[in-house]
Amino acid sequence: MRKYYYFLMFLAGLFIYLGLRLSPGIGLPIWLALAFVFLGFLSYPLNWLRRSSLPRLATLWRWKTYMDMGMLSFLTSAVVLRDILFLPVLFFKPELKETLFGATSSLITFSLALAALSFGVWSALSGPNIKTVKIPIRNLPDKLKGYRIAQISDLHVGPSVGPRYVKKVVSKVNALTPHLTVLTGDIVDGDADHHLPTATHLSKLEPAGNVVFVTGNHEYYWDGPRWINEFKSLGMEVLLNSRKIIQHGEHEILVAGVMDPASVIANPANKPDLAQAMGSETNSAVKILLAHQPKIATHAAKHGFHLQLSGHTHGGQIFPLTLLIHTVEKFVKGLKRHDDMWVYVNQGTAYWGPPIRFGSVTEITLLELTTGAS
Repeated sequence: MRKYYYFLMFLAGLFIYLGLRLSPGIGLPIWLALAFVFLGFLSYPLNWLRRSSLPRLATLWRWKTYMDMGMLSFLTSAVVLRDILFLPVLFFKPELKETLFGATSSLITFSLALAALSFGVWSALSGPNIKTVKIPIRNLPDKLKGYRIAQISDLHVGPSVGPRYVKKVVSKVNALTPHLTVLTGDIVDGDADHHLPTATHLSKLEPAGNVVFVTGNHEYYWDGPRWINEFKSLGMEVLLNSRKIIQHGEHEILVAGVMDPASVIANPANKPDLAQAMGSETNSAVKILLAHQPKIATHAAKHGFHLQLSGHTHGGQIFPLTLLIHTVEKFVKGLKRHDDMWVYVNQGTAYWGPPIRFGSVTEITLLELTTGAS
């Protein structure tokens, strides 16, 4: 409850700041009216957690809520940027105050925020993009060169990610003809009673028998054990501190998966266990770890994995979070090196919450093994 009060205090401060910076240009009554409209996003949890008896009205209100959140984020960024650029000018040219912060300037600021919002929605809904990445593995056997792994992460099947988007994801993945398809957590973001019909489309992912899933934190917010059983029924192999050995020609590939730290929600004894996930397997030519949260890489590299595949960060999803996230996450997006292990972080195949991407992209990753210094 205390955190909620802190949030309300922060929100109040934000609205006061925006009012002080914009109302001189647009007038206080107009700003108060806009502020009242933007407060619609406070109903976001209600729209997210519950299913209305009026689904069409609920959908419209949910979209309004999402747009409120996005517009407020972009408007704040635009006002802060304007202040950074123009406030210093007033020390030298105070007569320019009306030009720099008057009605025209405020209208341009609103227009920029609206343009950013429009682009962000288009960017999110037009995805996912296909991103191809080559993973150099030292001493990779010739027969494993060109081995293809398709990665889906952070799909967040739920109120705003429905059947049409999921079908598009499945179609794009299957068109890549991967040898292995992995789902690295946060694939669902809602209760199974409402969203299982949409998630069921994932049963058509290929190649059959080589589709592997590990949990993220959001699965456990919505009865993780239930969702784990549902994913098994969809034909996926669920790795919970366990491994799958894939025979490719005469060579073995080990694919291990660890529980997400949020699994304690289901059982206080749950935790990611790298040693248990790896097991005693020593003959595999390539060892791959699936872990929703990339920060586990600092420990995973010590266990002899060649490659870790993760998600979770969304690359920050929306500016300015795309910049701020680097202050709390070491591995934010793309391919990076940690000791003797590669870490690849998928930016998310869809999005969480508002269907907006600005400064990040939605992606399906196609990873191809190749020779090189690993």
